[in-house]
Amino acid sequence: MKTRFLGYPKETVRPLNDSRAVETGANFISEGVIFSVAALTVLGETWRSSRNTKQRRNDVEETLEELRTDLNGALAAAAETQTAVARLAFQVDTLTSENRRLGRSVGQLAGALDARLERDAEMMRRRTLWQRFMSACQTYDHLTVSPSIEVA
Repeated sequence: MKTRFLGYPKETVRPLNDSRAVETGANFISEGVIFSVAALTVLGETWRSSRNTKQRRNDVEETLEELRTDLNGALAAAAETQTAVARLAFQVDTLTSENRRLGRSVGQLAGALDARLERDAEMMRRRTLWQRFMSACQTYDHLTVSPSIEVA
């Protein structure tokens, strides 16, 4: 073809002897087999590396998705905790004000009770004094003998 289309001079090909042809063919086939094994090894390693990379990428994506889910769960739990803390803080404030009010009421009741006890003690003291007085009067009456006048 070169000679016909491109104008190259015609070359003469010397014939090969049979042993040289067999040796050249055997070399070609063995080099072809070695090259094929090397090419298949390179292709196999590329495919394995690609598969491992894809598997790693999938594992990383799954891990990221799990972490996102865990983060969303933690954020929801934090929001619930914050709501619970706010509710408890409100209850603490309410109970604190109720405690103060009850403390004042107890103070007032204690004052009223003290006043009542003092009044009762004063009344008991007066009653005791009155009973002693009355007892003394009765004793005096019994001791006093009225003079009997006898007419003769």
